Amino acid sequence: MKKFDFHTHTTYSHGDDSPEKMIATAQKEGIATLGISEHLPRLTNFRYSGENGKIRGLSTWGEYLMKMRKLRDDSRNQQTKVLLGCEVDWVGETHVSYYQEQLREGEFDYTIGSVHFIGEIGFDYEADWEKLVEKFGKDNIIGVYEAYFAEYVKMVESGLFDIAGHLDLIKIFRDKNPLPAGVDILKLADKALIALKKAGMVMEINTAGFAKGLGEFYPSEDILRKACEMGIPITFGSDAHSVKRVGDKFEEAMDLAKKVGYTEITVFREGGKRESVKI
Repeated sequence: MKKFDFHTHTTYSHGDDSPEKMIATAQKEGIATLGISEHLPRLTNFRYSGENGKIRGLSTWGEYLMKMRKLRDDSRNQQTKVLLGCEVDWVGETHVSYYQEQLREGEFDYTIGSVHFIGEIGFDYEADWEKLVEKFGKDNIIGVYEAYFAEYVKMVESGLFDIAGHLDLIKIFRDKNPLPAGVDILKLADKALIALKKAGMVMEINTAGFAKGLGEFYPSEDILRKACEMGIPITFGSDAHSVKRVGDKFEEAMDLAKKVGYTEITVFREGGKRESVKI
């Protein structure tokens, strides 16, 4: 089948390569549609420790929008179609008006909603994760997971987004701080899956879990199987931050999707249109 990748980042946020290089790689890899989905600039008080207060991407946001609209237009007669996407780091219900304003301005082909923060503490990097564990307590890792999925439900219920990004991202440091014996992350994720089903959102198979050393996708096979049983549609995203990972592990992701029972994936088109593609 044709290849698709709807979750990628470039030098306009924290990626290593330009949009042009990412597109050229997608063309070489035979990818039918490449979505570039930069992070919506976060509000000032939501920062990772390594950002030193800098608002990532804000100064180049307008340039990104103009650049991607041109690249999208240029791709209409090319084998690889380019879409203008956006990943939004959900930072709570009190900031919904900010998301709405920015998303209206962007006129995106699709949006990805994701949770990287619990309160004002991020958890993508180990130093920040340790702050989060300290806040909840080392003996309350289950509380961290519960808080994460509670925010995920709120993100989904906002109705602002098309794609649910890396559903079980919270497992990123599970080797350092595992869940207690007998606690199944599938049960913790259950409310998020129910919310996804009700909202009609598409859940991505995100292959970055392998790049992070987890040895599996986001979400795990068990969660993906449950999503299939519930009839939650899926799509594909590498979460590539460089040309090295554009379209990464697409075939393996499709094999897993078929293994758990999926027969099709959702792909996005210009203007926000969706289409089901057989796998």
